[in-house]
Amino acid sequence: MKVKRYLYLIIIVAAGFITASLVLGSGRRPEKETGITAEHAPEIELTDLQGNISMLSNYRGKALLLNFWATWCPPCRYEKPFMQQIYDEYRDEGFVILAVSVREDRQTVQNYIDNHGYNYPVFLDTRGESFSVYNQSGGIPQTYLIDRRGRIHSFISGARDWTAPENRRLIEELLRTG
Repeated sequence: MKVKRYLYLIIIVAAGFITASLVLGSGRRPEKETGITAEHAPEIELTDLQGNISMLSNYRGKALLLNFWATWCPPCRYEKPFMQQIYDEYRDEGFVILAVSVREDRQTVQNYIDNHGYNYPVFLDTRGESFSVYNQSGGIPQTYLIDRRGRIHSFISGARDWTAPENRRLIEELLRTG
């Protein structure tokens, strides 16, 4: 009987660590080579909620916030309203948010977006293929600021209040770059 309790305890603790690492990320580079450099943002295929396909390079000339997220992720949900605020504020200056939902179905994501009234571009990565190209920390959210020439300006692991002064400075610098 004691062995069963210890086994359950070990399973619960292990599940907690796995969940925490997926949600929060480790903050370090994985052992595998990702191909990400400051010189270029790797090309990925993006499928929007209507099923239209485009490539990341189609957004060249725009300042991008590429965000990998999921509806079930509390830190991801935390930063979405702030993302909407900065999108509304900076989109006329060529700022675009590309929110890529990782390993979720279209209806789940569509319902979430509709229920919250977000109107920035949202894409699906149902098999996690695009996320695997960019994955730096193992968890979500992960955000890449990409300049108008398609170069990675910044990588941010974890959620942010994008309206905070230090994050606004990042976006304004991105808008001036390239």
